[in-house]
Amino acid sequence: MPFCISLILSLSLIIREANSFQSSCNNLKTTTTTRHRHHHARTISHVLFASSNNSNNQDIFANETPEEREQRMKLVRQIQGTFYQQSAEEVDDHDSAAAPRPADLVLSEASENGVFTSVPLFRVQWTELPGYQNILNIHVPHYTHMFRKIMAGPKPWRFGHLLLEGGSENLSNPKYALHEGTDATLVGTLMQISDVFEQEDGRLAMIVQGVEKIKVVKSIQSEPFAMADIQLLPDDEVARDLSSKNSKESPFAKCATDLDEWNQWEILPTMWDNKENGLQPISPLSNYNSQYFPDEVGFGTATRTNEESSSSSSSSSSSSSPQTQQQDAMEEMERKVWIALDEMIRLMQAAVSGNVPIPSQLLGLLPTQQTVDWPQGFQLDSYASQLEAKNAKIGTYTKTPFVRVSLCESYPSIRRANRLSYAVWILLNTLLANVGAKGYPTPQELLELDSTAERLELACTHLESINTVLRRSS
Repeated sequence: MPFCISLILSLSLIIREANSFQSSCNNLKTTTTTRHRHHHARTISHVLFASSNNSNNQDIFANETPEEREQRMKLVRQIQGTFYQQSAEEVDDHDSAAAPRPADLVLSEASENGVFTSVPLFRVQWTELPGYQNILNIHVPHYTHMFRKIMAGPKPWRFGHLLLEGGSENLSNPKYALHEGTDATLVGTLMQISDVFEQEDGRLAMIVQGVEKIKVVKSIQSEPFAMADIQLLPDDEVARDLSSKNSKESPFAKCATDLDEWNQWEILPTMWDNKENGLQPISPLSNYNSQYFPDEVGFGTATRTNEESSSSSSSSSSSSSPQTQQQDAMEEMERKVWIALDEMIRLMQAAVSGNVPIPSQLLGLLPTQQTVDWPQGFQLDSYASQLEAKNAKIGTYTKTPFVRVSLCESYPSIRRANRLSYAVWILLNTLLANVGAKGYPTPQELLELDSTAERLELACTHLESINTVLRRSS
């Protein structure tokens, strides 16, 4: 029973963070301060990023009046606006018509493998996953410089996120140089900036969202911040599906060309409602965009419709193509994850004689009863159907419509399963950590798995281990 209570408390904490949005101050990610190795970096730190919180500046401006401080910060913003060819007000208003930045994220015309060139990289001590979102508090000069350069150009504002032991201190360390044969992490996540707030002292508070898995293919520079050519890295099942639909184009190139279309559907930009009244926390999971359905614009036809899914499940394996058999096997693994998750929730409910919630963004990934034959007593489908029937708005501060993604027939079930293979770990990692479990994967290990099915199978294994203990405790 103590194990059961610990699990329930852990799950309650997760739900509170996902749906009630705890204080963002506890979730702000900060970068590690490092000594400046270049003259222009020192110049930027002293002029462009003048900060009242910098101990070196406190004595200089100790006797400054509020009016003098306001005037000084206005002058700093003007200098910044001149340097980046875009004013602070334009950054805050998300002006997308500014001149392109030097390190713009563009698809190389010469590439046949979907390589994006000269992408700025945020190399820090944690891993971000596709489908997740976070608040960054940027205060280190070289990264403040990097993000200002990104936001001086047109949207979408994108960058690569890579795990780096020691953070900025190891940017120029040969041991972590961005190429094969070193200790550098080369697999990361393509991120986008959905909202930004410039604080009075020059720090940037940003909402960032994970878009796709990426791999570094060529290092461009290591300082003052890293830049590299990157390639989107679809899971094996996604790559096979793309190849089967278009044999003339590599799956990497197809993934890159489809990026913006799927991005509009899969990642709803999260915005702060009213920055004047403080920055509200956000959910750790991104929501889908209820205002943009791919089938409404004729996009995303590389998938089976609900009717095709139903008919294929009833047909014999001998009449199915290898591609269909692989997709059916993955969908069955997806089904097992949901059944195990449903059992975990029911066992917890029985233990506390009450309801145990589940993050709404995760629940939106549940396939409908029309496409999957759920077992008797399966409860999660009724929960999702209730949210759908009520046109529920999920969240506390930043409310957005609940989206049942499987209702979009043009959305590939492979992409839905891929999203689930990451999202389900918002529950599992915290639950397993809080009960002292051993041997569960780190976020970076999950990211580097090549297969959606493998990630789902791993989730199912850990769910079953939790359920085994819960059954014994009941």
